[in-house]
Amino acid sequence: MGLCLLCVSLFLLTGCATQQPKQYKVERSFVITIDKAEALSRVKTWLLERGFIITENTSTLITANIVSLDELQGYSYDAWKGIKHSNPLVDCGYNAHGTDGAQVSISIDGDRIDSRSGAKVYVNFVPIVNKGVARQCVSNGEFEGAIKTLLTK
Repeated sequence: MGLCLLCVSLFLLTGCATQQPKQYKVERSFVITIDKAEALSRVKTWLLERGFIITENTSTLITANIVSLDELQGYSYDAWKGIKHSNPLVDCGYNAHGTDGAQVSISIDGDRIDSRSGAKVYVNFVPIVNKGVARQCVSNGEFEGAIKTLLTK
């Protein structure tokens, strides 16, 4: 009886562990060499085109929310396979789609373009979790990478 209980306990613990999100290397800060105003303008346009609602817009900070990440994750429906997505932005663990949207904050620290040393950009992308479906969701780095590409090309 004790051995059986131990086996069931190990199975449950192992099953729970496989449901957790992976760990990702996310680049949340980087240096740009374009003008700060141009960078903020690009970010604002990019966010609005993707359905984000701008909640704060200053000369050094943009904060925005989005209700659903479906569009950003490329969700589509296949009658044979069900819902599928490509290029996900967040990981909520195995077979748990628990995001109710996200909040993003992008700040630019100073404007050191004159000295050619660039300006430091910080990207904080946080998925809002539906606790009934997933315990936690983490960024996989794709969103932050898209912002870096937008500002460095």
